[in-house]
Amino acid sequence: MKCLTLKPLSYCLTRNGLTGLALFVSLLLSSAAFAWGERGHHLIGHEAARLIKDIESTTQKKKGLGYFFNDRCIQIGHLSNIPDTSWKIFSRKKVKESNFSTHFIDPEVVLGLPDSEKEILNYTNKIKRLPNDYKEAFKKFNGKQSHLPESKEQKVQFYKDVGTGPWHSQFLYDQLVKALRCGKNKKTSKKEVYASDIQLPLIDKESPVNPTYICKEDRPPEDDFHAAVALAGVLSHFIADLAQPLHTTANYDGWHSGHGKIHVYFESLVLQLLGEDLNAEVAKLIRDKKFQDKIWKEVGLPLKRRNSIAQLSLNLTAQSYQLIDEVEKLDNTYAIIVKGKPLPWSKARSKEKNSYAPKRKPADDATVLKAFRPLIVKRLAVGSFLLAKIWMQAWNDSGKPDLSKFNAVSFPYLFNVPYIWPDYAQ
Repeated sequence: MKCLTLKPLSYCLTRNGLTGLALFVSLLLSSAAFAWGERGHHLIGHEAARLIKDIESTTQKKKGLGYFFNDRCIQIGHLSNIPDTSWKIFSRKKVKESNFSTHFIDPEVVLGLPDSEKEILNYTNKIKRLPNDYKEAFKKFNGKQSHLPESKEQKVQFYKDVGTGPWHSQFLYDQLVKALRCGKNKKTSKKEVYASDIQLPLIDKESPVNPTYICKEDRPPEDDFHAAVALAGVLSHFIADLAQPLHTTANYDGWHSGHGKIHVYFESLVLQLLGEDLNAEVAKLIRDKKFQDKIWKEVGLPLKRRNSIAQLSLNLTAQSYQLIDEVEKLDNTYAIIVKGKPLPWSKARSKEKNSYAPKRKPADDATVLKAFRPLIVKRLAVGSFLLAKIWMQAWNDSGKPDLSKFNAVSFPYLFNVPYIWPDYAQ
């Protein structure tokens, strides 16, 4: 199998870079699902990186964890969009196919639809009880009949049809822990290591066979901590995805409930137009102890357990799923001018489905922005708070490396990250 080591970052930019304007237009016009759009993903990663220094333990503070992330908050915000830009839009076909299903989970494919709104709590408990081990989930559901309406004769292709969001978060977390642990276990080089000498020990390849992170004993620890920044940044994206209610359902764009085209309207068009104080509002909320305790009570668990990040992600999925109805009620009450029609599941790929879409007010309508803002702020805050907790646990699990010597200019700025192949799907 042919493996290519990472090319210089300038090479990646030449191959994959687009101007900010072109990227912005691509994000808005794409029919694919981009949770939170560019602004939302950047905000979640950025604010999580700034939060750690305010909630870390004394030991974490002494070893520089908080400032390691805080110094890179803008970079991590940028990296959080890589899975929706370089990996999803500009990459070759094999990457697109592999990457697509990592951004969501459609529990209805294996659990069926909830019987009614009153049964949502029981239904979300079923989501929490899905296997947190990917291989176990694959064995249990792959090849079985789909539970989606009008799809009873279809066999489930688990990776493609159900999505792997929770398990992908676990995978990237494990890679992050490996990188931090490898850097910790190496002796600090007596020779000064310049930023220009640092390499990113990730593998870019045609087929997911080899590990995607490699601990190279002959390289300085700076390489591994550089990789940790990359892995923490892209992990940010997938936690944020699962905090977005419409990334936790097969009805992700609202077609089957009369809310066609709700996805981009909610997560990108409206969010992009919220005021400049959005970051400040999220930053204030994630530092509120009552908010932190409430969220952790709803989705938290002891993070030392096996597959705990996958389980935390399933709990987050369940919490998000409960809010789908709220998104649709806001749409009905404040945005929709002319009602749409529910699209039969059998017509999910029909060319005529646009005729089922409702007509909405423009996203910049003041009433729309005011109505959607509280929910958007809370979900951004949930993603950001949980992400900070996950990064802190990764540091603990890796043996608590001393990061105090690595300030913002210790490593090259990461503009891009090669696609990280999910080894759990082999």
